[in-house]
Amino acid sequence: MNGQWLREFKKHNCYGNEGKKGIQLWSDFQIKTAIGLEKKSREFFNMKAEELCSITHIKRNWIKTEIADAADTAWTSQIESRE
Repeated sequence: MNGQWLREFKKHNCYGNEGKKGIQLWSDFQIKTAIGLEKKSREFFNMKAEELCSITHIKRNWIKTEIADAADTAWTSQIESRE
């Protein structure tokens, strides 16, 4: 994950699209209390869910479970590519 992009995303706190779709995000408290890869996983999930929900085709045609599954799969793929 690009650290610079993560810092910019946090600074702008641009969540919103996923809320309209009904996707449950990790709270700031849940992220802050997690450690190691779990913390990074939660941050990544929130960012990926927002990213996917900002794409009109996905927002209109995918159900929230498909979006959450895609975010989880993206995280798994990223971890596996590091090994």
